[in-house]
Amino acid sequence: MPRRSGNRKAIASEINTPKLYARALLEQALEHAALAEADYRLMLEAIAAGRIATAGPSADQPPSTSAEFSPTRYSGS
Repeated sequence: MPRRSGNRKAIASEINTPKLYARALLEQALEHAALAEADYRLMLEAIAAGRIATAGPSADQPPSTSAEFSPTRYSGS
């Protein structure tokens, strides 16, 4: 049976004990965080090397101070 089936009994049999499940979940989260950091570092290196083009704020539009997504800020126009 696939692990992602949503079958509660199958999932419970895979978990075994809460401590093992918690440890596995933590290891997966740490692995994901390490991959995300490595990807981010590679992206910054690619930007610095000119392999990825970036657009700075336009002269007529000041940079946004909001953390929210602004379509006009990222539209490239």
